[in-house]
Amino acid sequence: MSGNSTSTSPRTIIMLYGPHDSGKTTSLNHLIGLLDPSRKDWPQGQDREVLVDYQGTLVAVTTKGDGLNEIKGNLKFAEETGCDILVTPARTRGETRRKVREYAWKHSIKLIEVRSYIAPQQYHSLVNLVQADSLKELIDGLIKQHP
Repeated sequence: MSGNSTSTSPRTIIMLYGPHDSGKTTSLNHLIGLLDPSRKDWPQGQDREVLVDYQGTLVAVTTKGDGLNEIKGNLKFAEETGCDILVTPARTRGETRRKVREYAWKHSIKLIEVRSYIAPQQYHSLVNLVQADSLKELIDGLIKQHP
């Protein structure tokens, strides 16, 4: 896989979905740090759109996704960056998840839906790290399938 600089759809979308405040944003921020250690630290509570060249594959990770306009922005960011893989959050129910599904179908993009891990409050930090590591392993597997 290798991205390009023209406006094009990603080849794969990984959609991390779950209810509001389930740790999706934190898990995706940890994922950014795993893919690019120079971006490990981030302002808590702030969303990011990041493009990472990871093992020769352009991976876009967006952390905002609780609203339809945010999802549309995430998809636009993916197109503008020419990424190979987009990782984006979405709510469990409603328009956000449906919009990602429709976009993937319309553009013949492989869509992998991953449910956010849910855990008691005292384990959120650990669970977010485990979720991020699982997403990284998924990306590693996709890269091995299509070098």
